[in-house]
Amino acid sequence: MNFLSEGNFEVDHDYEDLSITSVIEYLKNAHSYFLDFKLPLIRNKLIEAVSAQEENIPYKSIFLQFFDEYVLEVRKHMDYENKTVFRYVQKVLKGEVDSRYNISVFQDRHNEIDSKLIELKNILIKYYPAKGNNYLLTEVLFDILSCEVDIASHNQVEDYLFIPAVEELERKNKQKR
Repeated sequence: MNFLSEGNFEVDHDYEDLSITSVIEYLKNAHSYFLDFKLPLIRNKLIEAVSAQEENIPYKSIFLQFFDEYVLEVRKHMDYENKTVFRYVQKVLKGEVDSRYNISVFQDRHNEIDSKLIELKNILIKYYPAKGNNYLLTEVLFDILSCEVDIASHNQVEDYLFIPAVEELERKNKQKR
């Protein structure tokens, strides 16, 4: 939490005191938060916002389709982490070495899942009708902005804490052999 709240992503490269197991639990809980709570909440609010308009919004189905495609992308990303990366790291924590996989494979595949959410926000701002009361849309946009920040923080934990700590553990395991 200090890492995120301080906004200073310099790490002293001493991962001895870092509990990788705790970081994995944090990341798994974040996955559940995004997939089971935050993204469905945004989707419901988005549906409510576009349905509240008096006129038929021509882009309504496009907004929802774009959002659903984004959620699918996030789900794939997080499922890969849960099923492949975290299982691999549990083996590394036990001292095992895998010649077919290492954390750099994940790092190379680690895409930024927040860019499509930013794109959705920009599309809504540009194409949502500016008529009448847009309080619901404003609420959706604030939720999207909040989700952007949360996902960026999630990525920073992975990039600046999790991956380097696992790399260090991999090095130590190889040296023991």
